[in-house]
Parts: sequence; C-alpha cells; structure tokens
Amino acid sequence: MSLVNILNIVRSLDQEPDQLSEDEEANLFIYLTGNDNILVEVENLCNLWQTNSAKLKYLRGLSKKSAPASVENLADDFGRMSVSASSDTTRISEIKEKKGLHRESVREVKDSRIFFDLYLKISNAEERNENAYHEVLRCYYFLGEELEKRLEHYKQTMEEHEAQKKVNDEVRDQLPKEVTKNALRKKTERARKVYDLFFRISDDKNQWVVFIQRIKTFTANSISSLSSDNIKYVASQVRKNTRQI
Repeated sequence: MSLVNILNIVRSLDQEPDQLSEDEEANLFIYLTGNDNILVEVENLCNLWQTNSAKLKYLRGLSKKSAPASVENLADDFGRMSVSASSDTTRISEIKEKKGLHRESVREVKDSRIFFDLYLKISNAEERNENAYHEVLRCYYFLGEELEKRLEHYKQTMEEHEAQKKVNDEVRDQLPKEVTKNALRKKTERARKVYDLFFRISDDKNQWVVFIQRIKTFTANSISSLSSDNIKYVASQVRKNTRQI
C-alpha cells in the first residue's frame, strides 16, 4: 500500500460535483505523508464505501486533520476587526515591497545581484498567477540552490552557524528595505525546502524539471509545510516508484 494508491482513488473521484479542492488534496497528502500506519486503513475503507460521496466525505475529513485553522476560526478567537486590520497591514506591506523591488530592478548596478534577481522572479511569478505552480516552484528551486551554494562556500572557512549568518546578510543586502524580515524568512524557508525535496529526488536537473512538471496540486507553500522527515519520505517514494517504471 502506498500514497500512489490513495492518489489513484482521489483521481477516480475528480468528476464528482463535490470533488476535493486542490487545497484539500494538498492537506490530505500532507497528513498521509510519512503516516505509513494508516495508509492501509485509508485504502481499505475507501474500497469499502459503496458511494463516491461517502469516499469523498471520509477523505475530506482526513484532509482537515492537517489543515491550519481557517481565517474564520481565527476571527472568532481574536475578533473580526483584528483580522481585518491584520489583512490590511499585510496588503500594505506587500505593496511597499513591490514598489521597492521595482525601484531596485531599474537601478543600474555593477555588482552581481543573484539573490535580488531570484527573489524578484519569485515575486513576479506569484503576482502573475497564484496557481502558476511550475514556474513558482522552479524559481524557488533556483533560489534554494543558490542559497546552498553560498552556504557551502562560506563553510569552507567558518562554522556553519557563522556561514548561515553570512548568507542571510548577503541576501538581505541585495534586497530593498521594503522587503520585511518576515517575508524574506518565509521565501528563503520555502526555497530551501523546495530545493531539498527535488535535490533528494534527483541531482540531475533534467530529471527534476520533469518531476516539477508532473506536480498538479502541491504548491511551494504545501512543500514548505512538510517536515524534514516527510521530505525524505516523499523523495524516497518518488525514487522508488521511478525505478519501478
């Protein structure tokens, strides 16, 4: 029994009017990944349900076990006014960041700005289409790859924690002040996890490009929510299934 079997079941339900949404599918597989003990149970129960509606209800319930609290639930806890204010603040921060990135993109500089260029590509890709999975994933992979290269470079002459700080400072220096620490932290964390996942699957760039093109539901955000153990498990499963083809 494997995640592939569960995926086949989900795919067989794609034509149902109440099919799982992309986010529900992502949450379902985040919950199941690395949870080997329940894979057999989930598959057996899906095969026991007589109707597709029952299967979808069961799978949707599982997907909620990994889903974060919704905005509505948070609003109930902290008050809708605070959520609205937080959303406005986030939006203003995003607008300022885009203005800063645009200003820097047209400024001529002599030095290399590899981190700025990659950060800008991610920002542009996300802005053009939030569902542009493949382009966004490729951008995150390249950023993660460059972060890893610089880390290895600095580790030759200093301890890892010092090397990591050096890389962080190098990235920060290339970006405009409008890019907040929080926004930068989130993007670099996503980049490192996306890179880690696909590099573990294959160190052949031609190969991981193919794997990225196969992705239909997982986004960079979904991948970034995976633990290190889950990333290792997913990569090992992909490698094993690839060898069987």
